[in-house]
Amino acid sequence: MKVVLLKYVLRVLIWPASFGWFGVSLISVFVYLRDLDTNFTALISLLAALIGLISLLVMSVAALRYPNVSLSHVLISQMGCGVLGYVMYVGVFSEPLLVLSGLSLLIAVCILTLDHLFNSDK
Repeated sequence: MKVVLLKYVLRVLIWPASFGWFGVSLISVFVYLRDLDTNFTALISLLAALIGLISLLVMSVAALRYPNVSLSHVLISQMGCGVLGYVMYVGVFSEPLLVLSGLSLLIAVCILTLDHLFNSDK
């Protein structure tokens, strides 16, 4: 029962929020690719946007195959949410819907991490 409940909770937390942040990350990748030859911060921002994009894809797959989540799924999700936390801390996106969806992604990664740490079945 716990596995089924966590599977649906992760899907509700991750999938709707992923759609919005996937678009933001994809647009950011194209913007920073255009400015890549001008300065070094565009390269760092491009890497952060790519990490966020890959993390969103991995989190969506982890929500789909929840009980079989590996350590690499958890680590990549944590890296992406670290980038997301920094972006939200700096205040790049202050739209309330993006803040709420970012918070739901952070909560989902916390659930994935704690479940991976304290699950004795693995």
